[in-house]
Amino acid sequence: MARIIDFAKHNQQSEGGEVIMGINAMEVEKTQNLDNILTFAKIVLFLANDTSTKLYRTKLHKLLFYVQFIYYKRHRERLLADDFICQRYGPVLPTLDEYLSLIEGVGLIKIVPDQHGSYIVPKKKFADGSYEKELGTIKKVAAKFDTWTAGEISEYSHKEPLWIHTHLHHVIPVNKAEELNDL
Repeated sequence: MARIIDFAKHNQQSEGGEVIMGINAMEVEKTQNLDNILTFAKIVLFLANDTSTKLYRTKLHKLLFYVQFIYYKRHRERLLADDFICQRYGPVLPTLDEYLSLIEGVGLIKIVPDQHGSYIVPKKKFADGSYEKELGTIKKVAAKFDTWTAGEISEYSHKEPLWIHTHLHHVIPVNKAEELNDL
């Protein structure tokens, strides 16, 4: 498993509580890439801070899918190293819980259970300067699906050729992002 090393001590924060340096004090196993976790944390924090509704884990799966595939479609590179899997209710990121646990462990988010599932409460906000070219894609996805429920996004994703042409429990190939419907 991952070891978290005194995150607060190694991160510089602005007076508004924005994370400037990122998660540079996190040590993880060889199989996990620090850049991937940092990118994941930046996306989740932006989405959680920017939503007008609660950001449930189920909805987060779908939003991350659209961020990853739209970004790939535009820039021909991945944001996240992990693959999305075609599941009955749409695309899922198998490592979501592990990554959420890591970033909750360093105090960036809090995962709150309620009668509808678990939702993410942001505890910090990355400074806009922390984002590179991914910010435009994240904002576009956040704006499109802001008030949508996880069920509505799931239904929408089922109309995607990428989901239709991928067998259940198989990886949805990111290199086929061109087939993604435009938002």
